[in-house]
Amino acid sequence: MFELLTTFATTYSTQLTIFLRVVLILITTEIVYRVLRTFIDTHFKRASKKSDINVTSVSLMKKVIRVIVYIVGIGFAIYSIPGLRDLSLTIFASAGFLGIVVGFAAQETISNMISGILIAGYQPFRIGDNVTANEKYGEVEDITLGHTIIRTPHNDRLIIPNSKIIHDAMVNHSIKQKKSRFDLDIGIGYEEDIDKARELIMDEISKNEFAITEDCSVIVTELSDSAILLRTFVWGKNRSDAWTATRELRESIKKRFDKEDVKIPYPHRTVKFKNPEHLGKK
Repeated sequence: MFELLTTFATTYSTQLTIFLRVVLILITTEIVYRVLRTFIDTHFKRASKKSDINVTSVSLMKKVIRVIVYIVGIGFAIYSIPGLRDLSLTIFASAGFLGIVVGFAAQETISNMISGILIAGYQPFRIGDNVTANEKYGEVEDITLGHTIIRTPHNDRLIIPNSKIIHDAMVNHSIKQKKSRFDLDIGIGYEEDIDKARELIMDEISKNEFAITEDCSVIVTELSDSAILLRTFVWGKNRSDAWTATRELRESIKKRFDKEDVKIPYPHRTVKFKNPEHLGKK
C-alpha cells in the first residue's frame, strides 16, 4: 500500500503541485476580495456618520473591485498551468483579431458597464430613489454593472439594461426634493357653496396622516355643463404617501359630502321617442 502511494505521488507529483497551486490562487483571490469588501463596508459606515456618503457609488465600487480581483486571480490561475500558459501567450499574440471579435460580441455588455459607471458618476438616480421608467413606477433597489433593478409597488422587479435606462427619458420623483403631489378632481353641483366644499375638503386633508396639510390646496378648474370642478392638490412627503393620501381622501371626501348634504352631480339622460303614440303596440 505504501509503495502504491509512493508510486502514485512520484508519477503525478507535477500535476498535484499544479492543482494545489491553482486551488491556492483561487482561495487567495476570494480572500483578497472579501478583505477589500469588508474594508470598503467598514470605511463606508465610519464615513457615513460624518458626512453624506452615496450608497450607489459604494455599491458599484464593490462590484467593479470584485470583477477586477476575479479577473486577475483567474488570470494567475491560468498562467500557473504550463499547458494553458502557452495557449494564453498564443491568444495574446493574436489579440488584435480577438479584440475585434470580442468587441462586436460584447458590445452591448460593455455599453451597459460604461453606462453603469456613468450612472454612478452623474447620479441621475440613486439607490432608494422613487422613479418612473418604461412607464413603470417603483423604487431603485440596486444598480449593477449591467442593469438597474426597480421594485414596483406590486413587489415585482423591473430589470432594465443600463445602456437603455441612461438614454431613455425617466422621471425621478426623489431628486432634490422627495415631496410629491397627486391631483384629485371632484365635481359639485351649481347650487352648492364652493367655499363650504373647499372647507370640507381641507378639513378631511387635515385628518389624513399621509398628506402635508400646509401644502395642499383646492381650486376651481372648470365650469362644466353639469358641475363645478374642484381640483385638490394633494401633497405627501414622497410619492407613495401622496398616492395613499389621494386614495383615502377620495373615499373620505365622498362620505363627508354625503354627511354635509353637498351634492356631487352625475350625468342624466333624457330619452325622447319620435312616435310616442306607438308605445305599447306590438
